[in-house]
Amino acid sequence: MTLDITWLDFSQFGLTSATVGESSIEVKDSNFDDIWASSVGMNLPVDEQWTMRLGAAYVSSGVDSQNRGYALRLDRIIGAGIGAEYQWRKDRIVGFNLTYYDLGDAPVTNDVPLVGTVAGEYSTNYAIGLDLSLRWLR
Repeated sequence: MTLDITWLDFSQFGLTSATVGESSIEVKDSNFDDIWASSVGMNLPVDEQWTMRLGAAYVSSGVDSQNRGYALRLDRIIGAGIGAEYQWRKDRIVGFNLTYYDLGDAPVTNDVPLVGTVAGEYSTNYAIGLDLSLRWLR
């Protein structure tokens, strides 16, 4: 079983946006937050050749909803996955994992000169990951 906790100093990430209006240019620095992530995984031996794998993960959003922009629409991530390993030969292991990631709805509201307020959010925002592996043992 594994448990991982990660911290990213994302608040130091610099991204500046500039908006050109009728008679001015507005420059705005993004207000990013540090990102925290955690994951847990477990291997469950079934027999001498098969091992089942389960895992879950959570990653916090790198930006608060009121500071989110269209350029980098980060929201929290929740993931869950299953997988298996097969001892193909004495020195070879074949594995696969299938993971579902819920990427949040990432709501955003921005004031745009000459246009007004532009707002939106994702109605469907997910990803599916598939990884395959082949390991050689010594």
